[in-house]
Amino acid sequence: MTMTLRLFAADDDNPFNAYGWSIDLESGSPDLTIDAPAESFPVSSVEVTLDPWTSWSAEFSPALTDPGLSGASLADLWTDGDTLIASEGDDILRLTEFDDQATGGYGNDLIDGRGGDDWLRGGADDDVVYGGEGNDRIEGLDGYDALYGGPGDDIINAGDGAKDTVYGGPGKDVLSDSHAYVFDAELGPTNIDHITKFYEHQKWTGASVIRLDRDIFGALKAGKLKGKFLDIGDRKADDRNDYLVYHEKKGALYYDADGSRKHYDPIKFLILDNHPQLSRKDFFVFDDS
Repeated sequence: MTMTLRLFAADDDNPFNAYGWSIDLESGSPDLTIDAPAESFPVSSVEVTLDPWTSWSAEFSPALTDPGLSGASLADLWTDGDTLIASEGDDILRLTEFDDQATGGYGNDLIDGRGGDDWLRGGADDDVVYGGEGNDRIEGLDGYDALYGGPGDDIINAGDGAKDTVYGGPGKDVLSDSHAYVFDAELGPTNIDHITKFYEHQKWTGASVIRLDRDIFGALKAGKLKGKFLDIGDRKADDRNDYLVYHEKKGALYYDADGSRKHYDPIKFLILDNHPQLSRKDFFVFDDS
């Protein structure tokens, strides 16, 4: 069993000069006593990492005042179904392999669901949320969030949609209310996502964008999509450069690696449930290699 707790105390005069304490307990370790300053201090960050396979308990004397965590407190056993809730500060919440819940508070939080079918909520500011393995439910809420579904059939709602970025990952995901939707996982019949409502550039100010990873969509050039590479029609790539084919009546988007169906069949990877009128302006191709 391993439990690690870190408290990072803010320095009001120099926020980059934070100090803190760390506890790392292994199986069979004796009780630990850590001397901290007697006066109260603002906590700028709390990080908890837990090994869920063995029960544990911890106790502070005197007790911490508002440590920024609730639900799965330091006196509880960390078991299937517990909840972590961040408070103020830039917190790091790492969950277990079970079905857990976590909610960010104020501050730019990092939430890592790891395994299990989790319910993760970002909070008030600019958060990064990783669902990990399992069929997760992820909500960004306020702020400019980056939401990663990971393997599994996830439901990801970015929240206010203000410059949020959603990465569905492998699996059949349901995505909504984001500014950018990123597709960077291997295509196939088990990886077809839904976007519940896509705000196309032809109709909306502050529209959404579909971001395509060139490692997956290798026939496309990095940058803004050229109009000749997008065919709006009936799932038929009619010439040698129809790499993206959009069937508007069904809201289905396909990728054709050779642009002509001569050597490859188009692969469906996305269904846009509101059947928007897509154009080249709704796409961007990026290359991180």
